[in-house]
Amino acid sequence: MNLTLLQSLTAAFGVSGCEDEIRTLILQEVTPLADDVTVDALGNVIAHKQGNGPKLMFSAHMDSIGLMVTHIDEKGYLRFCQVGGLEPAAIYQTPVQFQNGVRGVISVNEDKSDKQFKLTDLFVDIGAKDRADAETMVKMGDVAAYEGVFLTNRS
Repeated sequence: MNLTLLQSLTAAFGVSGCEDEIRTLILQEVTPLADDVTVDALGNVIAHKQGNGPKLMFSAHMDSIGLMVTHIDEKGYLRFCQVGGLEPAAIYQTPVQFQNGVRGVISVNEDKSDKQFKLTDLFVDIGAKDRADAETMVKMGDVAAYEGVFLTNRS
């Protein structure tokens, strides 16, 4: 198993609607192995290898869930909506990365620290000192992916 490739694929940015980075990586890997590679109108990568043996199809999602900035408050915190779905308690304290490389963490208002909160109680803290500072780093409509850690039990 090529763990380097697997790590690259899982680390590539690909929030739904913004799959260019992951698509480019997949195309780089599959093009030398296929006889015909196309990208359809929806952005799906379709690779075909000629042969007389049994037919086999691999199918997988290349997009990931994430979030989209809907408001930047006076403290520089980013309010957001989800792209895809997770429960608010499941994404609390999750690191995120925006397509432009800005990183942040999903936080919650101090009065809601009992984990009984709604999506509207959450925000992304990118370390901005105020709204103007945050607006130099991200803008309304920017999307971020949840950052996961690539783990393996192989040395």
